[in-house]
Amino acid sequence: SPESSELEVHGSDGTVTNIVPAQQLQQTNNLSRHRALVLDCAYRPINVISWPKAVMMDWSQKAEVVEYYAPPAVALSGQGEHMLPAVIRVPNRYINMNE
Repeated sequence: SPESSELEVHGSDGTVTNIVPAQQLQQTNNLSRHRALVLDCAYRPINVISWPKAVMMDWSQKAEVVEYYAPPAVALSGQGEHMLPAVIRVPNRYINMNE
């Protein structure tokens, strides 16, 4: 039985699909609050970036993901679902803390 705010749709082949209203989906999977901590090669924090930039850095292999957000923090694209990085490390970046 679907939740009261979901719509249950019966297909001609007997399948049942539950449709969640977009407004409810946005409330339960609000991605705008997710950010990623960026670490240098020595695992020191150097920046905080948005989740889209973190996903692109992971996808393009410009960063190594140290930790992901727990589901349902995922982004959808034409390639499928992408877990959102919470902490990434940029291996070719070093900040001299003595300067």
